[in-house]
Amino acid sequence: MNSHLPDPRTPPLPAWPDPTTAPSTGFGVPVPLSGPVELHTERTERSGPVVWVPDAYGRMVPMPADQIIRPAAAVPVPVAPPRAAGPRMDPLAQRLVGGAALAAGTGWGTSMVLSQVTAGATGLALLVGALALNKLARPGRAAGGDTHITTITNHNRWFGKSHTTTRHR
Repeated sequence: MNSHLPDPRTPPLPAWPDPTTAPSTGFGVPVPLSGPVELHTERTERSGPVVWVPDAYGRMVPMPADQIIRPAAAVPVPVAPPRAAGPRMDPLAQRLVGGAALAAGTGWGTSMVLSQVTAGATGLALLVGALALNKLARPGRAAGGDTHITTITNHNRWFGKSHTTTRHR
């Protein structure tokens, strides 16, 4: 049997329906609507100018100017009404807070001064005590006691030879 010829045992395909009378084709595809066709140039002439805007990927694409969503107009911030002229805090409370701050500052400053004075007095007392102890521990030095003078002389020669002389007076 020749493979290029249709098989006589297969049923024939249904005939094509007339698109003007049928609402859809026999295959479930709707028939195109009939009526005037709007061309691209007609649409741009009717809609006005075209502007270029960035899309989601950063590319610039054309868009009709009437389709752009413009931000809303800024609403002015209402101005607060002026306050009545006068003190914002009770004058007696101001004096109490000021006195407390003065007392705290004075106390802190006094403590800093006193801590430095006591540290200096302690250091001076330790120095005087050390000098007195030194004077009491060596009574001979105060009277001009013995003085020892030691002189060390090194004579270095060739090939690592060294002579050391020590002299005591």
